[in-house]
Amino acid sequence: MRSLLNKTTQWKRLSEQEYLILMNYYNTKNMDYLFTELRNIRNELKGIMESIDKKFKEAMDYADKARKESTEYADKNKKEIIVAVVLLFLGNTRFSVLPIKFLVYCLVN
Repeated sequence: MRSLLNKTTQWKRLSEQEYLILMNYYNTKNMDYLFTELRNIRNELKGIMESIDKKFKEAMDYADKARKESTEYADKNKKEIIVAVVLLFLGNTRFSVLPIKFLVYCLVN
């Protein structure tokens, strides 16, 4: 191969067989380079996908935590409001017993 490369640098004419051997060498060399580049790109993409998965999981955990906190806060406020309304009903004698039973049922459940 070295002699073929020397021959081309000296601008000597190559036979058809020598030309094919030289082209095969360059094609193989280029293919090796391309495969190396593809492997590097594949590794970079793998790293990017892992980073995306990590950020997605963090976002989902944050959303779940926020949803849980807001649900707990809403349930707490709901119970406090029901207790306040029950106390209002109990303090006012003009309401019948039926709404009070309903409010107590809501408070328990």
